[in-house]
Amino acid sequence: MSKWIKFEQKPRIIDQKTDIWYVKSRERELLLGEIMWCSNWRSYAFFPESNTMFEDDCLRDIAQFIKDKMDERNKKRIEREQRRILNEKKAH
Repeated sequence: MSKWIKFEQKPRIIDQKTDIWYVKSRERELLLGEIMWCSNWRSYAFFPESNTMFEDDCLRDIAQFIKDKMDERNKKRIEREQRRILNEKKAH
């Protein structure tokens, strides 16, 4: 858990394929940016609001949050692929 910032999942809208999280200050609930999928990078990325500044602890927390979400995503992808292969073997 971060000392200065928090992450809130944005409610999904219809046909939204990936999650989006708000990055907010803990003290005043100010919106600092969003973490969302960047298809060019095939990864989640942080999109800061204009005129925001971040010190090293906050940047590390944001980077760790993105890493954790990518680890979760990759684990789910591997599990889906393993189930698909298993189902194909059962069908034969």
